[in-house]
Amino acid sequence: MVEQASRIGPKRAEEVPRPDVGDALIVYLRTALGDPALAYASPPSRITGGFDTAIYAFALGGADGEMAGPLILRVFREGGSEQARFETVVQNSVAALGYPTPRVLFSCTDPSLLGGAFTIMPRVAGAVMLSRIFGPSMTRMPVLLARAHARLHALDPGPVHHALAEAGFGDERESAFSDGAWAKVIEAMKLDGLRDACAWVEASRPPSERAAVVCHGDFHPLNVMIEGNTLAGVLDWAGMRIAEPAWDVGAAIALFGHGPIDLPGPVVPIVNLVRRWLLRRYVNAYHAERPLDAASVRYYEAVRLLGFMVDTGVYRQAKAGIIPPTRMGAPFNHPRVLRGITKRFTAMTGVPVWLPEDRD
Repeated sequence: MVEQASRIGPKRAEEVPRPDVGDALIVYLRTALGDPALAYASPPSRITGGFDTAIYAFALGGADGEMAGPLILRVFREGGSEQARFETVVQNSVAALGYPTPRVLFSCTDPSLLGGAFTIMPRVAGAVMLSRIFGPSMTRMPVLLARAHARLHALDPGPVHHALAEAGFGDERESAFSDGAWAKVIEAMKLDGLRDACAWVEASRPPSERAAVVCHGDFHPLNVMIEGNTLAGVLDWAGMRIAEPAWDVGAAIALFGHGPIDLPGPVVPIVNLVRRWLLRRYVNAYHAERPLDAASVRYYEAVRLLGFMVDTGVYRQAKAGIIPPTRMGAPFNHPRVLRGITKRFTAMTGVPVWLPEDRD
């Protein structure tokens, strides 16, 4: 099953890479590094991954310091200037606290250079955890995941909060409670089958049991790199928030438990059984490090499931011409995946939900 591991998770939006990325990037770097003779040891090559970005691996010849090793270029889709700034602040402030995430070496918000804002960082050694989680190391991986997550939540959020404030990012970037905006989306997008679910989320929010911490927002085995049995780095901080840890753990359960599986239908029930076992190990290992209120974790799992349904509903309404077209992807649109999400949400909340049909 190891060779199938990379096929588990949201499908990435595919688009043809710009043929001139390498040419434009080296011109930029020659100026930025003050070296007109700078050249590639290995030109940019597109690699798998990146739902909101196009990702390239490359290396420079003759560069110094961190720029001398293997590098990653992330080009943000649809401009992405503010998101590039946000992720740069987050990664660098988290890395400064000693947490294993690559420091952003260059951040450019001018979309005219490469077709979108971009960041450059060292390439993290090792392999994506998901490639190991269904192999011989299966029993160790969810424990490593939980300890990495608990270690993140143990960081002092003060320096990250200060860095975000200094960069001009307001409280909306530091709260898990922007979910109330979903009510407006549900009304605007005519997602009648999610109105009761949204009302449940708004009425059932538990009191905050724990102080706010640095939360990743998208913590799952596709965003965690390992080398051997050691954490090498955590990637993709687009959804980072300063919030209570139950929000992050609930989101992780929803993401790992319902991430789409690009495998033959008969194999999926077996993989889902394994995933549920892995999730139990993850939850137990996290609680051994940092106990949390189980009801709060379940609530935030339901919140993230509603988010999956809202995204899918918007995609379907746009596809049907009910609302204007959108370039937003729909990683949870597969009928089998969506059935699992709606079934789980209703089982947890008692609220039935439905979405518009997926029209071809």
